[in-house]
Amino acid sequence: MEPAIPTQYFEKSLEISSMRVNRADRVKKFRELLLTFPKENYETLKFLFTHLLKVTEYREKNRMQISNLAIVFGPTLMWPATESLNLALDMMQQNLVIECLLLEFKQIFVK
Repeated sequence: MEPAIPTQYFEKSLEISSMRVNRADRVKKFRELLLTFPKENYETLKFLFTHLLKVTEYREKNRMQISNLAIVFGPTLMWPATESLNLALDMMQQNLVIECLLLEFKQIFVK
């Protein structure tokens, strides 16, 4: 079973999230990458992130701001094809990927 962010895109996603570039370039790279995803994965992520952003509207009550949602959903939305030697680092980077996708949702998933 494949994660929503397919394993073949795992390393590239981590690479983009850790690039030392400006915000616009990172958004562009993520947008380009996501457009290469299978349509089902792209649409599922778009649907899920739309919902998660609605959850953040109630963050004062549910404490689910974007960073917390990234921690919860990062490891379930993406994982490497083979077991990592540095699980803690991968999880931190997975969280950064999901956080960026949520923070920049409107620019990345624009029609």
